[in-house]
Amino acid sequence: MLHFFEMLYTKRGNIRYVSFNELLNNPALLVSLTKAGEPPEESLRNSLQQAVQHGILLEQDTEADGDRQQIYFINAAAQHEILEKINSGTSGWQT
Repeated sequence: MLHFFEMLYTKRGNIRYVSFNELLNNPALLVSLTKAGEPPEESLRNSLQQAVQHGILLEQDTEADGDRQQIYFINAAAQHEILEKINSGTSGWQT
């Protein structure tokens, strides 16, 4: 989770999130995930799902350039509002 918050902290703008692909391309995170005993991608996916299930993160499926991926937000009131706008189509984002 520390890698997630570090990456999120460096973001700018009103809609701040971290994508699965961004996390997967983080070399320091991959090194720590390799030590978990399962493939790094699977370990990352499982860790993110646990964070979503425990209410730490919010998950949203998105599509960009024909590529579907998941993006993650901190579970806070402002992010709930952003996700509502994304899902209703009023944010200018495609899901």
